[in-house]
Amino acid sequence: MDNKIQLNHKSAMVIRGWLLLSALIGGICLYRLAAPGSGPAGYSPVRLAMMGILLLCIIMELAGAAYENSRIVRIVYDVSRNAVFKVLLPVLFFVLSLGWIIGGSLSDQSFQPAFIRIRPLLLYAVYLCAGGTLVLFSLLSASKTEIPEQSAVRKLGLVIFLLFCGLYLTVRITGAGIVPDVMDWQPNGMVIRWWELWLSAWIALFITVLLRLVHAHRRGTLTTLLLFFAIWAGAAVFWVSVPTADVLRHSYFMESTPPNYLPYPASDSAYYGLWAETVLAGFGFKTTIVTRPFFIILLAFFQSLTKHDLLKTIDCLTVMLALIPAFLYLLGKRLHSHGAGIFAALLAVFREYNTILLAPHYMVSDSKMWLTDLPAMLCMLVILCAAESWFRKPQSLWRALLTGCLSGLSVLIRSQLIIFIVF
Repeated sequence: MDNKIQLNHKSAMVIRGWLLLSALIGGICLYRLAAPGSGPAGYSPVRLAMMGILLLCIIMELAGAAYENSRIVRIVYDVSRNAVFKVLLPVLFFVLSLGWIIGGSLSDQSFQPAFIRIRPLLLYAVYLCAGGTLVLFSLLSASKTEIPEQSAVRKLGLVIFLLFCGLYLTVRITGAGIVPDVMDWQPNGMVIRWWELWLSAWIALFITVLLRLVHAHRRGTLTTLLLFFAIWAGAAVFWVSVPTADVLRHSYFMESTPPNYLPYPASDSAYYGLWAETVLAGFGFKTTIVTRPFFIILLAFFQSLTKHDLLKTIDCLTVMLALIPAFLYLLGKRLHSHGAGIFAALLAVFREYNTILLAPHYMVSDSKMWLTDLPAMLCMLVILCAAESWFRKPQSLWRALLTGCLSGLSVLIRSQLIIFIVF
């Protein structure tokens, strides 16, 4: 298959464009590498050697990009025909990028000065491996024609992405829509850190490549189910591993109080907990119209399951809410790919983990509190997955009934979800 690849004008333009972009990235890295010094006397031999390597790469890339039939373009083309590089380049990318994540965010503080020094060259190497992999597979698939549906989805996704980037920059620069919080609303969660973002992307890419190497598309349903349950189990273990008593020690909604220092529900949580106890006592809802009745039934079920052990009841709720990353994966996989779903799921896992850790210091809603915010989000994701499945087979009566029933049931957890029924 590789022997049929020919260096035509289009392939040469792809290689030259990559070389030109590589020279630009190399120039930026060279500037960052040289910036801390005050001159030749201020540069160590190691830094001078790294600067020399970058300068040599930039000169070679510019020379290759200058002419269509240059020797460097020809070398890149010949490399693309070698099957070894199809494995070597992705492996180098994953090793170097993981080294960058660990060295930059997870290493000891004593290593940071050395890492800052080598970071420009390391980032340049990561870019070369990533860009080289994309160019390699672009040349290998040059003869394939893109399916019109795939092209439409890709273009629409790019337009939406650019629109959101423009909206973000507009708000960031002009401050439009940002007003003071006069009501003292508290955040509903904590953001993720940069290393968590990069690690999530790394894991998603790694698993995507691994699935392609083992031809997981031949067992699509089984692969999806295995990843779904793996993400659910991983998120549940990750979140439950944080001691509940420590998380809720100073919580506004479920503060640990004497004499036994258990996290008894307060405020909104007290409302749901009180009605759950009423149901367990056999009184039901009496003649009162109760809000969020299905959530109250769930709490009563968990309390009955754990024989009124508050900490275990909270863990049961946390395990159920760990389905949120799993359904995010399922939705991302249905709309795009395994990698997109895994990336979204990991972001949700890290974000909630940070929220749990910071819960003693901020009045936030997390998966260890008897509140309806996260259960409503779980319902929303389940409805979206059911609706997407119905959309694929609109003639299916069972899928239509399932979507409608889930939408109606979700209203009994959070009344605002009634908006889904309209759509």
